[in-house]
Amino acid sequence: MDGLQEAGLEVKLAHPLGLFMITGAKVKTDKRDAFVLARLLRLDAIPEAYIYPRNKRVIMDLLRKRHKLVARRAVEYFALRRMLYQYGFDGFSTNEIKKFTKQQVTEYFDYPYLQCDCLFLLERIQLLSRQIKILEEGILCNVEDEMEFQFLQQASGRSSPLRFFLKRTFHFKIVVPE
Repeated sequence: MDGLQEAGLEVKLAHPLGLFMITGAKVKTDKRDAFVLARLLRLDAIPEAYIYPRNKRVIMDLLRKRHKLVARRAVEYFALRRMLYQYGFDGFSTNEIKKFTKQQVTEYFDYPYLQCDCLFLLERIQLLSRQIKILEEGILCNVEDEMEFQFLQQASGRSSPLRFFLKRTFHFKIVVPE
């Protein structure tokens, strides 16, 4: 894509969600897909996706990786909560689950196998948390100059500018006053 753009050619990146004519077709072949794409291109009806500048793609990849790690950590927290519930320890709030310690594992579980399994969960949660923190530091180093990010840092009542920058990046646009 970059090479084509550098050669002076116009590049259009088709948005996959907007290509229902191709993805929803009963018969799918490369030849038919190419025909439909060519027809849409001639009609100027290709739903375009934004092509991030080369220097911003790394940040987007880091944001996606962070998103996946946060989701994986949530799965591990849920597994810990499910394990506690399964063995009769219910009533833990989300914050209490997040603060669960190795000492509590030995208090709640008598069997070495269960203690080991629970400790493995805690270690995975800690590993994912460290990786998320490292990614966030890398992301913050690269987005601090972004105008939208600076606006979020100055906005009152915001607990984490990175969280709102992530929301903006993945879900909606923020209009920055000039």
